[in-house]
Amino acid sequence: MISVGIYIRVSTEDQAREGHSLDEQEERLKNFCLAKDYKIYKVYKDAGISAKNTKRPKFQEMMQDMKDKNINLILAYKLDRITRSVKDLENIIIELEKYECGIECMMDNINTTDSNGKFFVRMLTVLSQLEIERTSERTKMGLVGAYKKGHYNRCPFGYTKDGKKVIVDENLRPVVREIFAMYLQGKSASIISKYINAEYKTSLTTKKIENIVKQKFYAGIIEIEGKIFNDVIEGIISKEEWSKCESQYKKNQERQMRKENYIFLQKIRCPKCGKIMGGTHSIGARGKKKFWYYQCNSCGIRNLNEEVLESLVIDEISEIIDYYMIADVSTIYTPKQTREDIDINIYASLIEIEKRKSKHYNLKTKDIWYSLPRESRQYLILDFIEDIEIDVTYHPEEKEYKKQKEIHLKQINFKEEKIQNMAKLFKEGMMDLVVKHNGKNILISNQMDQKEVERYLDKIKSKYKVKTIQVDIENIDFNKLAVDRIIRIIPTSITGKISYTIVMT
Repeated sequence: MISVGIYIRVSTEDQAREGHSLDEQEERLKNFCLAKDYKIYKVYKDAGISAKNTKRPKFQEMMQDMKDKNINLILAYKLDRITRSVKDLENIIIELEKYECGIECMMDNINTTDSNGKFFVRMLTVLSQLEIERTSERTKMGLVGAYKKGHYNRCPFGYTKDGKKVIVDENLRPVVREIFAMYLQGKSASIISKYINAEYKTSLTTKKIENIVKQKFYAGIIEIEGKIFNDVIEGIISKEEWSKCESQYKKNQERQMRKENYIFLQKIRCPKCGKIMGGTHSIGARGKKKFWYYQCNSCGIRNLNEEVLESLVIDEISEIIDYYMIADVSTIYTPKQTREDIDINIYASLIEIEKRKSKHYNLKTKDIWYSLPRESRQYLILDFIEDIEIDVTYHPEEKEYKKQKEIHLKQINFKEEKIQNMAKLFKEGMMDLVVKHNGKNILISNQMDQKEVERYLDKIKSKYKVKTIQVDIENIDFNKLAVDRIIRIIPTSITGKISYTIVMT
């Protein structure tokens, strides 16, 4: 018996734009269940709440009922009622698969019980998130004016607010100045934290010190979407001091990388105390192979194998690995193709077509990752990831040493500015997004007009034989479509209506 949790949500903006009230959604979904002979366990209503994250009371209640096995299917009016975030969707699908629960969306013809349905869900969420980004762009136009007046939506350490305007907190000005002075003297964030907390009775962690010395805000510089605003907010340090500090930070990173070759250098958090774990290594019996481990000097947790951690992390960062490889044009090779006057997304499409011809399809994430030298893998982790949270389960009854310790990945915290930059490149049409399906990359582009699509297809068809179909989202049926052959999906504007050009091998 299918036990259904009906999820309905509407924000103020949704109701104004689409007119789908909670009562209308509920009535239509109940009739849908009646027609399909579904048993309704409960109706979960989130009123006046957006889908930008999953921190919604009734949504969380529904997920708990799913974990308690009270429901095995979540039914929604449309996918964007559940989420409009690609990242949140991935987490939701993983959680649902763990508890053998599916998603069905009445208006989107979605069912996640097969791989095609899961791909369709991911694709729709990417397109929904693009619409959020466009709305966000309109909002940011208003923020520019606010920044020029010294209005800022957050207040970093060392500042306070006078009405809407951000001003220097004179009590904390000497603290901030001393932090930067010590950093320029070569002191570590840990030493600075201990000294500042003792001298000024603050409670700044090592991580907080690191965040402070990375922010150009303290030199009176605000940057949003590539636009620089100088001196609209008073700086605590000079621009010359900031420039020296920025150089010092880069040198420190390079010095750390040269010192040791740990892939997760300064990234793994101890599951017991939360501190950053250090590294150690051993040499194999024949004196050739190095084995890398992580340990906590405070709690005594030792010998967490790097290879195990690496295999756990790869699956979670697959999109970033693909992004990294496509964005680095120097790694791209396309037979008989010059690199002059061609955009990066055409490169990506040509690579994908070429790799589809290979039986081994050697662009799979793990092949890409392990083909990189250790230094490059370390750099990618250092560049994109803030820290990694793990759990460790012990099995002392196991005779084999490797099985006595089981590592679980809890969460990867990405650097916000890197993710924002990826989103910016997508919005500006410079980079496609990548959606995985059966191990293959499917590229989803930004919206193009008909002429742009034709120019793109002319270049692709001059090298390879491809097929294209034109569909609208209401009529697309991925169960009847050979998804494994899709290379790229292009939202296309024709007479004001959005349809999709699907490029296939």
